[in-house]
Amino acid sequence: GVRVLACDIDERAVNAASLNVPDATVLRGDVFDALEGKISRGQLSWVVTNPPVHTLGVSDFAVVRRVLEGAPQWLSPDGGLLFVVVQTYVPFENMAENWCPKMKLKCLACDGQFTVWRLKNKSRKRKSSSSSS
Repeated sequence: GVRVLACDIDERAVNAASLNVPDATVLRGDVFDALEGKISRGQLSWVVTNPPVHTLGVSDFAVVRRVLEGAPQWLSPDGGLLFVVVQTYVPFENMAENWCPKMKLKCLACDGQFTVWRLKNKSRKRKSSSSSS
């Protein structure tokens, strides 16, 4: 089965998510802080986010940075996916390369106003077992 966790720091967003996705577990907290004590790190298959990039009308990428720095720890080490939607002017590719260089980055879509990015935890190489006869 699928388990949906929704997190937001804003109480209105938490209430809206609870109404719109009634089967989800909705948590209030900042980025991954809401998950502490609820699930173990490395357990998430997907994270989908549209992080804020402004504070009082000024560009502010602090939340983007926390998402990028935290995602590799919370996502499954065997190919967990992070989907990020940001306004096209945001230098997301550079941010991803600097703040989570171990994840594989791909642009999925861009309409001139918004860009959808996918980052993937690189799968661990499986040890091959060999037997001698």
